[in-house]
Amino acid sequence: MANWSKTRGITDKDLRIFHFLWRWKIVPTTAIHLAFSPDNHPYSTYYRLKALCKQGYLRLEAVGESASRFGWTLTAKSFNVIRPSLPEDIANGFRSEAIEHDFLVSAIHMGPCVRDMEGLAQFTEQELRNLPQDRYPDWVPATDLHRPDGYWGVLEDRKMTVVALEVERTVKSTKRYQEVADFYEKQPGIMFVVWAVETPGKLQSIRSSIEKFTPKLVNMHQFTLISDIRVNGWNAQFRNGLLAGKSLASLLTSGFKTPLNLKTLPGLNGSISAYKSGVSEKPSIH
Repeated sequence: MANWSKTRGITDKDLRIFHFLWRWKIVPTTAIHLAFSPDNHPYSTYYRLKALCKQGYLRLEAVGESASRFGWTLTAKSFNVIRPSLPEDIANGFRSEAIEHDFLVSAIHMGPCVRDMEGLAQFTEQELRNLPQDRYPDWVPATDLHRPDGYWGVLEDRKMTVVALEVERTVKSTKRYQEVADFYEKQPGIMFVVWAVETPGKLQSIRSSIEKFTPKLVNMHQFTLISDIRVNGWNAQFRNGLLAGKSLASLLTSGFKTPLNLKTLPGLNGSISAYKSGVSEKPSIH
């Protein structure tokens, strides 16, 4: 860590933020503030991120066409700063290829856990994409046949339950869902698949495809709506599957030792400064 800090003006906290952003791709100010400076004034986090942005280490990205939400991403400059601390055989990927999708994935996957929580492990899509498979944790399937939007590992009574995340904003081809269904059928280590889908119609379409190809395993697939997650966070209920009527929290937080506000997902708060709960301000940095 000391060697990296020789980069002019970069602190150890900045480096931890760079690693955080590499792992999650795109994260709003609120989540970064809660992860690294919860005891300070929210504006102090924004002020530092803004300074790093002006120095070329970070980029502020608008999320969606309305440009009412924003998230921070790495640049080549900041990635090169942390590159020596990553595995030597790691791929060079760090950019988000789909800003709005990745913003939503990070918010749902991270949930209220902006910091590591006892009883829950998270392995992100970025890690799946860029880390060599021999660097995966033992509980993560080491395969490139399909890459979900991330995995949760729920640890309770020394037993790890593996849960995959699939965030679908649009319905894909039938062939694609056949491949996905076949993948999960051949992965006995994965207990559940959480699907976050835009509309009830799209939910039913995807579920019907999954059921067509793997009817005996359709109940391992738990479906919820993205709109429900926006309102209720991890308290959003599953509409189909073995856990229908139960919440995402009931699946993921059974091993938690520390209570959290499960209804609020910091990753969904796309305000620029984190000081304002609503977003009417426009970015002044590029």
